[in-house]
Amino acid sequence: MPKVVWALICEQAAFTPDGKIVIQSEFAHGLFEKFPATASPFFVVARISGNPDEVFNLKVRIKPPSGSYVIIENLGNITVNKNGFALLVNQFVTVVFPIPGKYSIEYLINNSRAHTMYLALIQG
Repeated sequence: MPKVVWALICEQAAFTPDGKIVIQSEFAHGLFEKFPATASPFFVVARISGNPDEVFNLKVRIKPPSGSYVIIENLGNITVNKNGFALLVNQFVTVVFPIPGKYSIEYLINNSRAHTMYLALIQG
């Protein structure tokens, strides 16, 4: 089964013409004047390893400190490249965070949680 090698949250991410990823401003916390808060667009980036040509289903879900998921995004079927990895760049636009606290951002591979990152949001 494919595995998440690394993942991060950042302000900007893009592929270069030769297939590399350019990442700008990684972060793990945010400050908002009030809640609910609408975030500026942000990116979730990951490298996933697996067997060449292996196909897997990938989802990303964002969960607040309590309550149901804010967003569940089905990214569909992903194919591992001939070198044994997949690079993923996903943009999130106008995500509304209902309350301050520690949010989890989870990758699910074939509906099983494969990796969790945390995003701490504070009011101030």
